Formats: sequence, C-alpha cells, structure tokens
Amino acid sequence: MYARLVQGYGLEYEVAQHLAKLYGDRAFEIAKMASLAGNRVYSDFPFVDAEVRYGVREYACNAVDMIARRLRLSFLNVQAAQVSLPRICDIMAEDLDWSNEEKKL
Repeated sequence: MYARLVQGYGLEYEVAQHLAKLYGDRAFEIAKMASLAGNRVYSDFPFVDAEVRYGVREYACNAVDMIARRLRLSFLNVQAAQVSLPRICDIMAEDLDWSNEEKKL
C-alpha cells in the first residue's frame, strides 16, 4: 500500500509507510491532502500537516488531543512537541476558525 502512496502521490517513503500503517485504506484520503501541501510537522518524524487537518475532520478539538492522542508526538519527543505546537495550532486554527486568543488556549 505504501508503494502506491509513494508512486501515486509523491510522498516520501517514510511518510507513506507511516500513513499506511496508521490509517490503512484511509491513508489515500490523507495522501491527497498531503500531496497539495505535505510538509512534515517536525523533520525527524513522519507526521505531516495533512494528518492534523484530517484529525480536525475526525473531531480533534484542541491541540492537546492532536499532539498527544492523534500524533502521539508529546510521548515520543517532548522537545519536538514543543517546537511543533505553534505550527499545529496554526493549522487547526485555519480549519476551526480560531481567533488568536483561542490559539493561545
């Protein structure tokens, strides 16, 4: 499956493998979003911004839910989570129409 993600959507091998393992056949939906703007949330991990957008569509309502439960980044590397948090909040703010005040919460 990950080979189809690499060939069909131009994803990096590591990202495609991660998406295939974690999301199964739903990985293609995320790959479509990632091919438009598939930037990694943090360079050392295969998580991409499209996963954050997908998580919002799957009812992730706050940054803690996203960074701890969906991406598990806060458990894998605290420093990476701290660095990635502003970017994750910005992505979520776009999709959830958060104000600057709401992003700080």
